[in-house]
Amino acid sequence: MKEKYLIMKCEELGDQYECDCDRTPITICENWQEWYHQNKDIIEYDFEVYEFKNNKFNLIKKYDDNPMEPKGMALYYWTDGQDLTEELPTIIYEYKNSTRKNPIPKECLSFMEKGTDLDNSLLDCGTISFFIDDKYYVYGEYWDNNEYSLGY
Repeated sequence: MKEKYLIMKCEELGDQYECDCDRTPITICENWQEWYHQNKDIIEYDFEVYEFKNNKFNLIKKYDDNPMEPKGMALYYWTDGQDLTEELPTIIYEYKNSTRKNPIPKECLSFMEKGTDLDNSLLDCGTISFFIDDKYYVYGEYWDNNEYSLGY
């Protein structure tokens, strides 16, 4: 009999007094990594994976484990009126495997020079945020599940 895997959607709680997140079952599959790669473009949440073996579930991937795919840095923006926590940003540049410790690319610096209200929290929080017209820009970290740092 093939192993089965339970995928649980995990939404972190603001008040983590009794537990760390709400968990919702998403699917049961035979190959959770294949499931991830087939669905990664539509997954907008953290998830855990439980292996069903010997009649019990064992946690094999925590929701806050290392990202599934290499993270990097990107320059992206949201327009005025977009919900930063609910809508994906518009991506201008992505730099896979880059980190907050790498030099800022020249093309990103040229955007920053045009910006106002610049908040440079790159070394502490992994982001630089600023405004140009009605757009909120972030040069920041991104990781799998289409997650981008919000810049604050």
